Amino acid sequence: MRSRLLYGFSIFWWLGFSMSVQSQSINLVTEQYPPFNYEEKGEIVGDSTLQVKAMMKLAELDFSLKLYPWKRAYQEALTRPSTCVFTTAQTPERIPLFHWVLPLAINRSLLVSTTDNPQKLSSVKEAEKFKVGVQSGFAEIGILAAKGFDTKSLITFIRFEKLLALLKVGRLDFIAMAESRFNELKATEPNLRGALIISEMKMGLACNKDTPKPIIDKMQEALNTVRKNLK
Repeated sequence: MRSRLLYGFSIFWWLGFSMSVQSQSINLVTEQYPPFNYEEKGEIVGDSTLQVKAMMKLAELDFSLKLYPWKRAYQEALTRPSTCVFTTAQTPERIPLFHWVLPLAINRSLLVSTTDNPQKLSSVKEAEKFKVGVQSGFAEIGILAAKGFDTKSLITFIRFEKLLALLKVGRLDFIAMAESRFNELKATEPNLRGALIISEMKMGLACNKDTPKPIIDKMQEALNTVRKNLK
């Protein structure tokens, strides 16, 4: 009798737990970061967005999706339970701050200059001799630090357009950025060139640490299936 009661209780608990997981709503936040995620005609689209929507549908999880400036999106995931930000580079300093669901993409970081800049680089450390810019809060700051670059010398701005303008008039020698952004820029800025590969990294969803682990596992399993079907 006792074993039957325990079995019945365990089944009841598991059904209740499964239903609570199914009813959990996930807050998804992202930024204007083509080609991965961006707003077009009032809709959030992009390569990563397509995968994330397919993943959530396959996992049968309710979700909301909002687009914010990067700093706000990142802070939302850092402080708000059941919130995930994408497409986020998994850097060493970020790993312990979140639960991760990845990869949505594999991306490289570069130091980028203009074609009329004759300076050539053989290492990240060598770049310390020059004026290097990076967008505030972006992964490239931590990546450069991990490569031994003294980040105190970095020139940072919230708006990437400001960095690009300074590079074009010669007030910056290099900008650190994701290769995906560089590729996007080349269509309108043909005078840019990749000067040095800094690193290669996985990019995915960074989820608040208070997000239930079974939900993270469910999302990861669904993403694995989505990615497999893309091949």
